[in-house]
Amino acid sequence: MPEGKPWLALGSADETDVKTFKDLVTKFGDQFGIDNQTEVKHFLAQVAHESRSRILTTEDAIDVTREEMKRSRYVKSNEPRRDGDGIYNLDRVMDSEELQFSIEYGGRMGNGGPETRDGWTYRGRGGIQLTGTNNYEAFNSFYQTFAQNQGWAHPNVLQNPGHVAGNVRAATMAALHFWKNNVDGEIEGDLTVKKVTHKVNGGEHGLDTRETEFEAIKNNVNCSN
Repeated sequence: MPEGKPWLALGSADETDVKTFKDLVTKFGDQFGIDNQTEVKHFLAQVAHESRSRILTTEDAIDVTREEMKRSRYVKSNEPRRDGDGIYNLDRVMDSEELQFSIEYGGRMGNGGPETRDGWTYRGRGGIQLTGTNNYEAFNSFYQTFAQNQGWAHPNVLQNPGHVAGNVRAATMAALHFWKNNVDGEIEGDLTVKKVTHKVNGGEHGLDTRETEFEAIKNNVNCSN
């Protein structure tokens, strides 16, 4: 596994957290499908983009415009500024990150509708921004046993989702677990940033940045050690 430079892709993270991240990926990476130079570099590039090079991070804003939000079936411009009927006032929504996440992520990825606030509760966290009830449930099922076997604290992340953004072990293992279940063995042919991004993001959001991160790592990192 790599030494030195590749971890500089996480230069905004605390030095101690980077060391823990490095040690965990080095120790467990091959168990999660990260067992060659190319996979390490793709993994690091995605983590660098998703976590803004910080590892421990929570999605704090959602990329949605006022016009896009107006098209939601849950939002109306002339709706009274109140709760209770499942329809939300546009101005109120645009003033509330909690409502924006709840509406945008509501009813998908295992989340309930906006009224449940699941979209807010299970927004992106950790190295690859674990998102949605289904992904938190899958990770929690894995992590309870895995962390216990390692002798680590292992709070239920469905009940304590902030643990994924507040504990570097959980943040790293969530990223590795997601990679194993959504990227490893799921891409036909050679890995490309575009193909990997589709598996991580579900689309091409931030593709240019991810490609920049990958090129910087590819051109400056030797993972042969």
